[in-house]
Amino acid sequence: MKPGLGLRTRILGAFLLSFAFFLGATAFTLVQLDRFGEVLLLIDEGYVPLSRTAAQLDGAVVRVEEDLDRIQRDEPRRVAGQRSNVELYSGIIDAYVSEGQKTIDELRPRVSTPNEQLHLAGLETQLRTIKEHNNTLRESTHAYLDLTEEGRLADAKALQPQLFQDKDALSGEVDRFGSRVDGRIRRLTEGAADAQALSLVASGSFALAALGAGVAMLALAVVSLRPIGSMTAQVERLAGGQYEARIDIVARNELGTLAERINAMAAAIQQRDAQLRRSAEEKARAERLALIGQMLAQITHEVRNPLNAMSLNAELLQDEMDLLPEERRAEAREILETVTSEIGRLERTTEHYLAMARRPSPTPEELHPDELLRSVARLLEEPFRRGGTELQMEATDIGVVRADASQLHQALLNVLRNAAEAGATRIEVSLHDLGAQWAVKVRDNGPGVSPEEADRIFDPFFSSKATGSGLGLAITRQIVDDHGGTIAFEEADEGASLLLTLPRAL
Repeated sequence: MKPGLGLRTRILGAFLLSFAFFLGATAFTLVQLDRFGEVLLLIDEGYVPLSRTAAQLDGAVVRVEEDLDRIQRDEPRRVAGQRSNVELYSGIIDAYVSEGQKTIDELRPRVSTPNEQLHLAGLETQLRTIKEHNNTLRESTHAYLDLTEEGRLADAKALQPQLFQDKDALSGEVDRFGSRVDGRIRRLTEGAADAQALSLVASGSFALAALGAGVAMLALAVVSLRPIGSMTAQVERLAGGQYEARIDIVARNELGTLAERINAMAAAIQQRDAQLRRSAEEKARAERLALIGQMLAQITHEVRNPLNAMSLNAELLQDEMDLLPEERRAEAREILETVTSEIGRLERTTEHYLAMARRPSPTPEELHPDELLRSVARLLEEPFRRGGTELQMEATDIGVVRADASQLHQALLNVLRNAAEAGATRIEVSLHDLGAQWAVKVRDNGPGVSPEEADRIFDPFFSSKATGSGLGLAITRQIVDDHGGTIAFEEADEGASLLLTLPRAL
């Protein structure tokens, strides 16, 4: 700067220089963030699902190879079962190929670089090739089985080399697809790491330059603008990630206005940071619950088949009851009724968990919360009495609300059973009218919940009980979230205190 310039002009010049460096750092950071965002999108929503598809295809091909080995060893009379296996495994491979193609179709409109479009096109071509090889292998296998079924064993044996050649072609293409996907993930990750290093160097240089200009500005203004020193210290705290820090407003002038704007920016960043953390936690919890839903659906499917068989056999035994001696007939009927009752209860339970695994959206209806609580109490009264747990209910009429009665019934059951299983001998339930909301408070005299457990107790599979599954409170949290409510533990002098808050209208 030329000598003789006024203090205000020099301060303004230094500030403009510092601001230019700041804008450069911000612009460069935004460009890098945009690039990182696209890389993360490609990896998270594209190549990771494609890698999972490749692994599933590889597993299915292993099943096909095992089945081909069995075809060579089995007797001709098992051709019908072998045909079924061929269609099953071929269909599984086609389904995985379709899933991979769907992933590529969804990702392609969101990719801006021509190079990445070429990679996606290549992967799509490989998926089509896999499907073609799968169809060829299916046709070869059926041809082999046709010859075997017709008793033309010599011709069937002559077809074996072609059969295994088709199998090797399918297996090789699946391996190449998986290697290509894994290689692309590795290259994208390495490229992101290199870009991040460059970004750190460039951002650091911009930051150092901006800091130098700021120091010059402070040196010029140290006498006439003393409040800037205090403001700078506070801004550095904000830059260090202490978003709760605020600048004291020392005057109602330009500096005071600047302090107000910085405080508003810090509050906005603090709010955005909290929102991002909540969004990440909710996404992770939703993914875990989706996985749990798949597991529950599979378990329910496996349990229902033997239950149906047991129910059918119980009906057959009922028909044979008259053949028993008179003195044993009544006892046998009582035992059979108990078995039938338990089978029915298990069937209802499996239906319930199957519906929960599918995570249906709430179906709102008008209900009275006090009646809902009393119905839950009636259901738990006898098992709690046998287990030595006292249930105290305070449920006054707070009017009509709109919610899914079945889901809330399940959520309350989960909470109360969890308290009893944790060791509580007294559970108090109270209903509260909060105007536009209503709440249920559950207090018990059990061992309580530590701060560490309170942060994780709603996570799937987390349980502080030796025999707990860790699903009850996770499902309850999901039900409450779907209703637009909240669930959280409160501080309690004894035991645990849980508060469920829900809106009056869903």
